[in-house]
Amino acid sequence: MRVVLWELLVGLAGLALGVLLILGHGYLIGVVFAAASIAWLAYRMDFVYAGPAPGAFSRGRAHLDIARATIVWLTLAAVGVLLLVSAHQRWSRDFRGEVASFALTALGFFLMRELTRRKRSAELRLEGGYAEERVVNSLEPLAREGWQIENNVLRDDGWGDVDVVARDPRGRVFAIETKSRDLRRRDVRQALGNAAWLQGKLGVRWVNAVVCVPGDAPARADGKAWIVGASQLTGWLRTARV
Repeated sequence: MRVVLWELLVGLAGLALGVLLILGHGYLIGVVFAAASIAWLAYRMDFVYAGPAPGAFSRGRAHLDIARATIVWLTLAAVGVLLLVSAHQRWSRDFRGEVASFALTALGFFLMRELTRRKRSAELRLEGGYAEERVVNSLEPLAREGWQIENNVLRDDGWGDVDVVARDPRGRVFAIETKSRDLRRRDVRQALGNAAWLQGKLGVRWVNAVVCVPGDAPARADGKAWIVGASQLTGWLRTARV
């Protein structure tokens, strides 16, 4: 995990203040401060590296999304409890209570939307991690033929990682992005960006950008990138004219 120092200090300070308020019997405001500080830290943290295991980077970020979704769910539950209290205590009879009830309702809708977004993000990243693992396993025959296969190659410019880097005995280099869903335009841009970074990092003349999509689609060029079905990838890499 990675977090900027000042963000870490803000989160820890808020958490400490929340604990002190709870110890001083300011339970409600203390819990609010502590919960807000934990949420702050969870949203400011980023997953950096999980070792060379295939798909570990995607799965690590998925677990971070799950932690964030859990915090959102707990906050949503607290909002629901407050809305029940407001109905029971008839806050709407007072102008300030009516405003508070309206604000809680709006916050609840926002939290539901955020919960759905985090859940979907976690699902996609888990699927992506498993897709990357399958692709790396399918490249084992190439490794036995003298290819160098690396996965989870972390970029040092803060733009994530390259899913798979494949280098054949002739010196050709492929930067492969594995996807678990239909192709999107930003997938091609991501592959091209990774290839450009890797080219500069290795000091080679060219790195081939490849997007590996599910299925058995034959390889096709998309500008300066290649789109290849997962079941076709190993065979195409052997014979690719790039």
